[in-house]
Amino acid sequence: MKLLVLLSLSLVAFAQTAPDSKFVRVFSANGPKPGGPYSPGLWAGDRFYVAGQGSRTGGGQMPATPEGQIRQTIENVKAIIEAAGLTMDHVVFSHVFYEDLAHYEILNRVWGEYFKGTPPARATSQAAALPGPTPFEINAIAVRDKSQIQAVQLPGSKSPVPISPALLTKDRAFVSGILGRDSDSGQIPGTSEAQVAMAFDRLKRVLGAAKLDARHLISLNVYTTAAMPEEVVSQALAKHIANRNNVALTITRVVALPFGTNIGLHGIATRHLKPRERQQNCLASDGTVYCGQFASDDYRTALIGLTGLLQKFKGPKPSIVATYVQLDDVKEFAAMNKVYAELITTPLPSRTTTQPSPTGTSPKFRIAVIAEQ
Repeated sequence: MKLLVLLSLSLVAFAQTAPDSKFVRVFSANGPKPGGPYSPGLWAGDRFYVAGQGSRTGGGQMPATPEGQIRQTIENVKAIIEAAGLTMDHVVFSHVFYEDLAHYEILNRVWGEYFKGTPPARATSQAAALPGPTPFEINAIAVRDKSQIQAVQLPGSKSPVPISPALLTKDRAFVSGILGRDSDSGQIPGTSEAQVAMAFDRLKRVLGAAKLDARHLISLNVYTTAAMPEEVVSQALAKHIANRNNVALTITRVVALPFGTNIGLHGIATRHLKPRERQQNCLASDGTVYCGQFASDDYRTALIGLTGLLQKFKGPKPSIVATYVQLDDVKEFAAMNKVYAELITTPLPSRTTTQPSPTGTSPKFRIAVIAEQ
């Protein structure tokens, strides 16, 4: 009987992972249940999007130590990855959110246990609060064919953490979080302007190592702390991103970034410099639409505006496959879920939800999405 139960559970997971259409939802047989209207994992063609996972077990228990909590969070991601018929070697990008960056070194040690070969690109930031509640939240993007993955390294430079500066796939590159810090010497420039310049220069170096440049960027996420003046970031974007209209942009104020830096950059670049269709802060390339951040104090207004914008793209209707939601107050999580469930439906995308900064410092609701045509 025990064997029969185990076989049944594995069949449940497998049934979710045998794609007969472009969009297939995936659940972990024993993992935590979704905390809202989203898919734990979603196949979209040859890419697989994993929703932000917290630190609780499938039974709802929270490990007692930070190391245990980090390990459980990664295990929850791994369970969804494996339910999709993949391994952790298929992961190309992940974002780790903390409530306390003091545990950064623990993360890196545990991370290295799970990614022993070519580690994925990764970004890390400290949020003011995470839903659940949970002390950690981790999402991921994976690809079906790991033979297409190529690690990008900077010649003469070694990452101080177990991540790849970027990973190349068949048609795009996933770039790790790049900080305003010299990763070789550990030094942080003394001015905001110098930190920002260092981060953008390193971004260009990483793209160059992948035989790309800033023109290939299609999605750029900029994370800053309260110590970073907004005008310094705006000036840097104008200087380093030649055509702002060709990049879906998200700028987020967070509590803290690793090593005490005040700016972090990560993004996605396309290998092909094809003409991109643009609708406001949404860009389409290679069958994928990237929408930078839309902000509003009204959930319904933001979601209707975003979904309506996607309808304007030529060709096949884009279907949202991954959403990245930021709340000004995580206590609004249930209220947001109610409206979200009405307006974001089939295929139900993966979702990552955070409260990046203290309540009262940002619009009530912000959302960025990835959609597939």
